[in-house]
Amino acid sequence: MKKLILTCFVVFAGIGISHAQCKGFAKKSCIPDLKPYSNSGKMNATTMRPGDKAELMVTFNSDVEYRLMVCGMDNIKVKFKVMDTDKNVFFDSEKNKKNYFDFNVASTQQLIVEIDCEDKESLTGITPEGCIAILTGTKSRK
Repeated sequence: MKKLILTCFVVFAGIGISHAQCKGFAKKSCIPDLKPYSNSGKMNATTMRPGDKAELMVTFNSDVEYRLMVCGMDNIKVKFKVMDTDKNVFFDSEKNKKNYFDFNVASTQQLIVEIDCEDKESLTGITPEGCIAILTGTKSRK
């Protein structure tokens, strides 16, 4: 029983450390790239591997200009799409060759951010793993 408790503690501690490292990566490497937008404080960061996919539902308000940015570590390739709830694509990072999307909405609505993690060419043959961060920057519309 003690061994099981210790194993659970080690697993959860590892997840907590990994999450904290991703938040640190995002603060250091990604937030500065939001400029001239202000960091809204909305940030999601996690560890992903090639082949992993994730979807996140985000609410956006009218009368605000947004920069939605997906930032990943250099060892992995990340692409993302922004879609409405009917899956109509508004932005595709692969087609636009950018890791951010600047936009505003006419009325408050929820959009889906779909993230796809791909493998970069690996010289070692080892499957890479890295931090991915989704950040939202804002500025008032004038």
